[in-house]
Amino acid sequence: MEKIKNIIFDFGGVLINLDYETPLKMLKSHAQTDVEVIWKLLEEKKVFELYEGGLISDNEFRASLNNFFVMDLPNESIDEIWNAILVDIPQHRIDLLEKVKTNYRIFLLSNSNQIHYVNYVQQLKDKYGYNNFDEIFEKAYFSHNLKMLKPNKEIFQYVLNAHNLQAEETLFIDDTLKHTQGANKLGIHTHWLRDDVGELFDDKGRLRYKY
Repeated sequence: MEKIKNIIFDFGGVLINLDYETPLKMLKSHAQTDVEVIWKLLEEKKVFELYEGGLISDNEFRASLNNFFVMDLPNESIDEIWNAILVDIPQHRIDLLEKVKTNYRIFLLSNSNQIHYVNYVQQLKDKYGYNNFDEIFEKAYFSHNLKMLKPNKEIFQYVLNAHNLQAEETLFIDDTLKHTQGANKLGIHTHWLRDDVGELFDDKGRLRYKY
């Protein structure tokens, strides 16, 4: 008898395709600094983590990009560059989720931010007719709203507690190893994804593998 009853999906790189190169190329056309060096500096100063953790505002984040890259771009241009990382949510993954949810309780848990959120919710509505991710998942959670980040165990515990989920009955799928390791600390089953998420399920939306 299969013991997995609940599946928590990551979003970026699992359900939505990402392009890390295009934002850097766009920045190079505006920045008056070495883009790669400054990008690493932003990571070291945890600017991205602060934003995804909901600890700085959209405008504070935009100002950080303008300041670090020595630019004077309007909000719309900053958002366009920042959102260039988001490619698309393919039809086959939406179809997959619709099948999977007939067999399991499904949830979304993503490290994200408000600028990206507005963009991909609009994608979801324009292309598939859903108003938000809660129309697909039992519940969708985003770090900037929770003010918690993966891989910290608190964010996983929050989801478990909110829905009375048992860790040993729950599978977490993420394309970032440290995030799966964080979930493992609570006894959650994990899959570190390196291929298309569709490979994990059969044509009826059931897991191909035992966890």
